[in-house]
Amino acid sequence: MLRSLLAATILAMLVANVAEAQVRYNSAQRMRDVDARFENTDGWIGADGGHSCLLDKDTRLWLFSDTWVGKIRDEKRVDATIVNNTLAIESTRGKQPPKFYVRRDEQGKPMAMFTPADGRGWFWLQDAVMVEEKLYLVLSQIERDGDGGAFGFRQIGQVLGVVDNPHDDPYQWQLRQLPMPCSIATDKRELWFGASLRIEGKTLYVYGTDEEKSGDYRTRFLTLAKVPVESIESFDQWQFYDGKRWVADFRKSAHLLPRMATEYSVVHLDELDIYAVVFNDNGLSDRIRVSTSKELTGPWTPAVTVFRCPEDRWDSRNFCYGSKAHPSLAGDNELVISYFVNATELGHVANDIRLYQPRFLRIKVDKPGN
Repeated sequence: MLRSLLAATILAMLVANVAEAQVRYNSAQRMRDVDARFENTDGWIGADGGHSCLLDKDTRLWLFSDTWVGKIRDEKRVDATIVNNTLAIESTRGKQPPKFYVRRDEQGKPMAMFTPADGRGWFWLQDAVMVEEKLYLVLSQIERDGDGGAFGFRQIGQVLGVVDNPHDDPYQWQLRQLPMPCSIATDKRELWFGASLRIEGKTLYVYGTDEEKSGDYRTRFLTLAKVPVESIESFDQWQFYDGKRWVADFRKSAHLLPRMATEYSVVHLDELDIYAVVFNDNGLSDRIRVSTSKELTGPWTPAVTVFRCPEDRWDSRNFCYGSKAHPSLAGDNELVISYFVNATELGHVANDIRLYQPRFLRIKVDKPGN
């Protein structure tokens, strides 16, 4: 483990001069108008997750994980419950609030939009992408681990979801669930693919994380897979980047960037012709970081802190996480980034409606000298 971290650190030092030459990040600007689209007082009243993708040029899909459903009265969440995932859809052409989708059972009780076919645990939603009129989305299968508290859970699987009718009403979506075999879940290592999805030409690139654990110490690394778009559902056609070449053995996936989060996004800044990965430092951190590369495979520049979330310092119970970029909201040479703030005590989240809402930032990115 330490050898892998040392190698990644040395690589980062070797490409440090590239980082200085590639880009400059301007001060982050709050996007209060976008924040306001998600500040409901009835029904959907807060969530985390927050991946976005385009269903078509006019329609944006939002994917949320744990979601509060209830009411906000006197600046508090009341008559509320939590479900494990929900959706929202909005027009890309206006600034109207999204339409939120919360499935309900026959008695009207809120429930998750998607549940595991094998009945174990629940799904938290990762990234999604449209490919030839199908929607592919990655679902992390989670269950309680018995420890209780805000972090008393563990991941037990990764599922590739396929929606063949994504232009229908989401309540009518038919989800096919394909367990992803390119996964590891042991006491010492967790390897998952699906945190960020990118289409380049006729290839789907699937970014993931490889987490090494030793006692209380753990660190995650960026990893990468690819598959032809016509073979996405055939896992024997997937290949994995080992640092030099593409191989069939997912266990040989290279560590491309250290201190990753389980949630992040990789986007392309077209005008600058570079890729950027956006994440919270090592997962739970007030530091939102960005690393860039000329190629999908790297080498990635040393990560730069582009924003520090102030909410982390409001209360010792608060923590920040879940940063992602949203290209469909961004202009040229821009990163639009969302992040989330949670707390170690559920009652604290219920009583502070500033928490558990997506918060948005706009950051201009320039080449030095511009």
